[in-house]
Amino acid sequence: MGDSNPSSTVPELPVELWEGILQTFIDDLHLFLLNPYQFEMRINGKTTAPLLEDWHDRNPERVLRNQRALLRSVCRTWKEFADSERIKHRFVDIWDLVMGNGVTIEHVLRAQRLGGPNPYTIMPRNSKKPYFPSGKIDVVGLTQQVPKALIAAAEANHQFKAEIASTIGPRMSGFILEEHPEAFPHLKSLQIDLSYWFWPGPPLCILGKISTGFKNMVYLELHMGTNFAFMSTDILDLPRLESLIIFARHGISNAPFTKWRLPALYDLKLDRLKNLGEMKQFLNGLANFGGNLRSLSVGFFLEDGEEYSCMSSIWTSCPKLRKLGLPFTPALSAPPPPDHPLDVLLNAETNRLFPLFRSSTIPFHEAMSRFCSSTSNLKIIQDCHRWNADLGGASVEEFRNEGWRQEAARALSDGRVRFEDSNGYCIDEPRWLCFWPIGPPPPSPAPKQLGVRMSGEHWG
Repeated sequence: MGDSNPSSTVPELPVELWEGILQTFIDDLHLFLLNPYQFEMRINGKTTAPLLEDWHDRNPERVLRNQRALLRSVCRTWKEFADSERIKHRFVDIWDLVMGNGVTIEHVLRAQRLGGPNPYTIMPRNSKKPYFPSGKIDVVGLTQQVPKALIAAAEANHQFKAEIASTIGPRMSGFILEEHPEAFPHLKSLQIDLSYWFWPGPPLCILGKISTGFKNMVYLELHMGTNFAFMSTDILDLPRLESLIIFARHGISNAPFTKWRLPALYDLKLDRLKNLGEMKQFLNGLANFGGNLRSLSVGFFLEDGEEYSCMSSIWTSCPKLRKLGLPFTPALSAPPPPDHPLDVLLNAETNRLFPLFRSSTIPFHEAMSRFCSSTSNLKIIQDCHRWNADLGGASVEEFRNEGWRQEAARALSDGRVRFEDSNGYCIDEPRWLCFWPIGPPPPSPAPKQLGVRMSGEHWG
């Protein structure tokens, strides 16, 4: 650990101190954050999206393996530390219990973060094993199973030490939330990912089950491939929840927002609500949990001719809000009061097929100018697209065909407020043209077709 030269004046540090330093080094990995959005901020005008991507990586085990590789290359003592069981298996993919990758149920019980079952996290590393002969893959079937070793451990009253469970599929979510919540007393961060499967919805009353069994939940993220129709018992009552993200590709509906109790919530993302009527229901309940919100993003399907004066209630319900994400049309229709602390406005209309702004009564530049002048704290207006992104050979600007760059320049001529794309680049910064070489981006390689055959011996 210390310098082997006897003449050195540098004292040798105790082994325990070095282990504490290295433990902190591992702890600082983003994939072990209980709330990955705690670092969602802006540094020198750019968002910290890479930090979030580290946590959401489809194969977080690779991140840990790379970090361990750095430690192992320093010296023998550090290599022994990096190869120790408590470090090597801090993250465990549940698939590895049946894939023959040296993971045992004891490793799963001790892991700080559990992942899967999710085929996308395990296929690249195991594609040459006999479990993956060529042929058709039954993705839904694979995610409908829980390893028998997990079932046996829970039935034997063992408790899992995991604080984080990510990329949890439909069957595993039922195992944790409904069948054996008592086996996961330390769980504080949960990501249920059904976005890659055509699944009719989450387990019934999923939010009610989380509120009942996991009062210490800090971070909750739900991704649905289709619709999310709430049940009447889907009442969120989580006193420590800081971040809530719900994504449903075809809409969120029937949420009992007025019954939600989330006093510590500071980051909320809903994408997207079914219509303006659902948005009004959300606004009616927002006062119950919006008092401490710093970041709010809500998408909803727009219709021509709608009136959006109801959006003004956001400012009274969320007096501490710093970042607001809404489609530009309703957002610019209800400027905040002059003393409101809002400093970032984000376009939450993620569909590039829709216009940036549509109103029959006021042009875009006038709406933007009025919004900017109404609050002295506003610093950034951000689109949710990369302006260089390709869409059928046309850039976003060409596809919208609205002259919005010129309109934005007119509205923001005083330079106080930046108008930028999702990567944080302004329209007059040449770097936004250089993400791709000339012409459209290269096509993605075709996904490799893999088949999976599992014997029943590992699964319940």
